[in-house]
Order: sequence, then C-alpha cells, then structure tokens
Amino acid sequence: MTPTLPQEILTEVMKHVGENDLMTLQRSILVCRHWCRAIVPLLWRKPFHHTHRNTAGKRKLIPVYLACLKEEEKKYLTANDFPIPNSKPPLFNYITYLQWLNDFYVLDAISTWSRKNRKRRLLSQLLVNKFITECPKLRSLHIHTLQQYRESDILSKITLYHTTLEVLHVKEITRFVSETENDLIVGLVNLIKSQRALKEVVLAGVLNGIDKLVLSLRAKHSRSLKKIKFEDCDFRVKGEIWDLVSGSFVNLELLNFYGCYGLNTSTLKMWTKGLKAQIHIDFSTVELSAT
Repeated sequence: MTPTLPQEILTEVMKHVGENDLMTLQRSILVCRHWCRAIVPLLWRKPFHHTHRNTAGKRKLIPVYLACLKEEEKKYLTANDFPIPNSKPPLFNYITYLQWLNDFYVLDAISTWSRKNRKRRLLSQLLVNKFITECPKLRSLHIHTLQQYRESDILSKITLYHTTLEVLHVKEITRFVSETENDLIVGLVNLIKSQRALKEVVLAGVLNGIDKLVLSLRAKHSRSLKKIKFEDCDFRVKGEIWDLVSGSFVNLELLNFYGCYGLNTSTLKMWTKGLKAQIHIDFSTVELSAT
C-alpha cells in the first residue's frame, strides 16, 4: 500500500510525541516499514542520555554501534586487543542519527558493557571521533576532558563538520601554560567562531586564555547565548578586556561562576551591565578579589 504521508512529514509529526516518550516511539516503529524508517532516527537522537542510568540499556547500546563500524575500524580495534563480537550488518546506520554527544556517557556505556577490557578508552575515542565526522545534525556536544583528544585534533574536526551546535560544554581545557595548551585555546576559539548561534556554553578548567574565549563568544554569539557557565577558570588576565564585555550578551538568562578565581566586583558589573534579563550568579565557590 502506498504511504499516505511522505516520510519527512511523518518524521516531523512524530517529533511532537516528545523526546522522553520512548515507549510510544518504540511501539510506532512496528506499524509498518514506512513508519519504522521515519521514527528510528528519532529514537537514536540521544541514546546515551536515555540509557545513562539504565545498565541493561547501556549493555545493548554498544554492540549496535560496533556493528556499524567499518571493517578497517574493527581490524584496528582487534589489533589493539579489543576484540569485536561477530554480528549481522545493521538495518540502519545508527551512528548518523546522533544529535546529543557526551563523551563521558559514551565511555560509561562502554565500561558497563565491557568492564574487564582495559582498552575501553580506545573504543570511546574511536566512537567519539566517528560521531563527530559522520553525524550530520549534531546539536549538543559535551567534551568532558579535552586534554585526552590532543593527538586526534578533535577541535579542528568539529569546526570542519559542524556549524550549527546549540550547546557546547568543554571541560579540562588547560592545566598549565605550554604550546599544547595554547593550541587548544586557539582551536576552541576557532570552533566557537565557526558556529552560527550557540545558546548554551560551559567552559571548565581554563587556567590560561579565558580572555580569548570570552571575546570569541562576544564576537559571534552575543545575541544568541542564553546560558554561560564557567567552572574552575582563572580570570586573572592582563588588559581591559572586561570593558568590551559590558552589555554584550543582551539575551543572557543565566550566568554562573563556579570555583573560579581572579574575579572582582568591577568585573562582574561589566558582565551584567545593561542586561534586560535577570541574571543568576552562583557565588558559592567564587573567590572575589578586591576591587
């Protein structure tokens, strides 16, 4: 029988079911093949988030993604003492449907599936890189430890393949001043500038270069940003860059400083000056220096 609705329209209709109503979506894929092709991408938008507290779900998730790997990738893992179980080719390329990527959740799912394998971080980095290069609609990206991707040039890959991120969380960015850390800051600045309209940004562990990151946010996303959070960042920077921040983030709804130092009341006034929205600032662990 000829489908009554084009697949694209059916997909748009099913989006209104709700991201967390997985049961309804799972039942809907059984209606027919047409519905299945339209709904499967919705079910696989954020699987690591849906299974993060579900041990059984995490154990089922990783084998599906392993089946999607190319033969050379499977051989690479096997050669590095990470055996891949035999499996049938998947009906869909589930990797391409991911829209929410959190590398900590990926590693957690792998650890649950294969607790005894010490090479699980190797698989995690391979999958994260594969998601970045093969997911065309990535909207939210959480990098828990940027330091571990220094050799894979992950920031350049994100900049190359994605320009429509809405949420960007990057942690453990710099630990000390060196050429490597400076390269990470430059790469992150380029990544921020390459995006069209970021809505939420979390930057954590910036001990060098916070001024460059702030100015890149101001240059490209002063109107789109709704939430900004800084964790464990050093704001002791030279120059009067905070004057440029004044009144820049016109639609900001949440500004959060957590565990930062080098701040003073004058700097904070620059952040909030001229803003129409009410800003919540968490002072619980902020060390305010003298004005």
